[in-house]
Amino acid sequence: MNTKRLLPILLLLASPWARPAAAQPLHLRDCIRQAIESNFDIKIVRNRAAIAANNSNNSPYLPAIELNARQNQTINTTRLRDNTGVTTRSADAVTDNYSAGVAISWRLFDGLDMFATRQRARELETIGQLALQQDVERVIMEVCSLYYNIVVQQYRLQAARRTMQLSSERYEDAQFRHAIGKISGLEAKQAIVDLHADSSAYVRLEEQLKNTYIALDKTMNADLQRDAYIRDTILMGQPLDPATLQRETIANNKLLEIARGQRRVSLLDYKKARALLFPTLDLNTGYNYTRASTPSATTVLNRVNGPYWGLSVNLPLLRRAPARVQVQNARLEVENE
Repeated sequence: MNTKRLLPILLLLASPWARPAAAQPLHLRDCIRQAIESNFDIKIVRNRAAIAANNSNNSPYLPAIELNARQNQTINTTRLRDNTGVTTRSADAVTDNYSAGVAISWRLFDGLDMFATRQRARELETIGQLALQQDVERVIMEVCSLYYNIVVQQYRLQAARRTMQLSSERYEDAQFRHAIGKISGLEAKQAIVDLHADSSAYVRLEEQLKNTYIALDKTMNADLQRDAYIRDTILMGQPLDPATLQRETIANNKLLEIARGQRRVSLLDYKKARALLFPTLDLNTGYNYTRASTPSATTVLNRVNGPYWGLSVNLPLLRRAPARVQVQNARLEVENE
C-alpha cells in the first residue's frame, strides 16, 4: 500500500474520536463487588463453608430416639385332634397384633470420641470460613492487579499514540524537506521506518490492553467484549514498614491459618483413633406397648406395656490391633501437618 494512503488510516485509527463510545465507567470497588457476587469459585467455596457449618452441631452429645408402631392381622383356619380322637376345627380365625414403643439410646462414654468429633466439626467450619475468605482475597487481588494493569497500559497507549503522531509529523517534515532537496532520500526513508515501528508498537499495546480487559471480564464473569470502562489514575500510597508487614502477614495470612486449622484437625483425628481403644458405655431405655387379640383362642386378649432401661458395655478385644494401627497412622498425619 502507498505510504501516503497508509498515513491517514493510521492517524484515523489513533484518534480517540475514531473509536466507539466508551462504556459506563466502573471504579475499582464496582469491579470487586461484581467479581465477588458473580464468581463461581466463590459460590462453590461458600456452599462448602455452609455445609461445614451445618455439620457443626451438638448431635454427637445427643441421644438417639426412635418411635415405632406396628399392626398385623392374620386369618387362619386350624384343625386340632387330641389323643382321645376329638377333632376341633376353627375356620377364619382372626388374630390382631398391635405394638408400639419409643426407644432411647444414649452413649455415655466412648473414649471421648464425641468431644473430639464436636471439636473437629468446629475446626472444619472455621477452615471453611477461612477458605472462603482466602478465595475472596484471591479474587480481589486478581481484580486489583488487572485493574491497575489496565490503568498503566492505558497511559502507555496514550504515550504510544502521541509518539506515533510525532513520528507522522516528522515523516511529513522529512518528505517536505526531501522534496526541496534539503535532506537526502535516506533520511526520508528512515522517517517512514520510524513511523511504521511506532505504529506497530501502538497496535501491540492496543492488543495487550484488549487482552487485559478480557481477563478482567472473565474474573468478573462479564461480557468479554466489554472494554474501555476504566478511567482512573494511580496515586502513590505511604510505604509499608517491612517489619509490620511481616508480622501482620504471619498473623493474618489465611493460608497459614488454614494450615494451623488442619493441624488441629489432625490432632483431633488422633484423639478419635485413640478412642477406639477404650470401652463404650450406652444407656438404653424406652417404653413398649403390645396388644394381641385372638377371639378364637382360650386367651382372647393379651396386652403388655411398661418402661424398660438398661446399661450396655462394649470392650473391643480383637479390634485393638487395627485400632493401634490407626493411632500410629494418625500420629504420623499430625507430624505431616
